[in-house]
Amino acid sequence: MVSQILAHVDYLDDVITTVSERVATQIAPYAADLTRLDTIPGVNQRTAEVLIAELGVDMRVFPSERHLASWVALCPGQNESAGRQHSQEKRVTGTGGCAPPSQRPPCRPVGRRRPPSRRATID
Repeated sequence: MVSQILAHVDYLDDVITTVSERVATQIAPYAADLTRLDTIPGVNQRTAEVLIAELGVDMRVFPSERHLASWVALCPGQNESAGRQHSQEKRVTGTGGCAPPSQRPPCRPVGRRRPPSRRATID
């Protein structure tokens, strides 16, 4: 049993190495931006890679820093209404290369239809 677990750990190490190499080749054109982000306290190499992958390097798509903070769900919200506290959980943001709002394709709003009115008929 222990040998199977150790073999699985070795397999996972190989997968991590393979994925890390692929990330390194994909992010190579952004080496200068990666180095600049890495100088921010609390941002390491992996975090800088995630920032570039999720946000990109062109910040002109966000009209202001407030729009950027809102898009990544880091802005504070109004969590109280009429004395009632709302959930403090952060909202789930788009992942996997989602585009900022200005670059998203237009979509039709999806909503519920109003239920039919239940009016009595008089005969």
